[in-house]
Amino acid sequence: CILCRTYREVSGQTVDCRRIHLNGGAQSFRFGGRYTYTCPLALIHFTSPLMSDGLMKGALVAGPVLLIDPEEYMEEEIAKRISLDEKGRRRLKEAIKTLQQVGTERARALADQLLYTATWATSWDKRTLAESESRASQMARIAERIQQLKAEENGENKIDYPIEKDRSLLRSIVHGD
Repeated sequence: CILCRTYREVSGQTVDCRRIHLNGGAQSFRFGGRYTYTCPLALIHFTSPLMSDGLMKGALVAGPVLLIDPEEYMEEEIAKRISLDEKGRRRLKEAIKTLQQVGTERARALADQLLYTATWATSWDKRTLAESESRASQMARIAERIQQLKAEENGENKIDYPIEKDRSLLRSIVHGD
């Protein structure tokens, strides 16, 4: 994208977007037909698989978009990565201005639209789409449960017993206080 090209020109650092997008395509198949992810520059992308005869033959990738304000993005994501002179900063700001800023609801709608486009382009039938969405829902529930179990294992969501308070009360009882 224009931001990656500008970032490369200004910083001299390369960004491996190709690998990230290939992985995103694979994940979209795994997670039921849509996948939203960030690239190395923390921009949001969406992908949906192109299916034929039950096999993934490719993927559609859309993006990048910003979920946060462009100024905040410049300060929180770009400025922390590299130090820039005024000219480089200006060039990156101009590149960032070309990106669409969307809210989370719109981002979800864009991911859905990409899925419907991929479905139409490859003639996925309604049954396959429904199965795909059911699998994605099941995967989300499994991931949620795993996070819940991890939190319980790490002691989160547990109420610590106030042992010191208990001992203090017992001492008071023993001493008749």
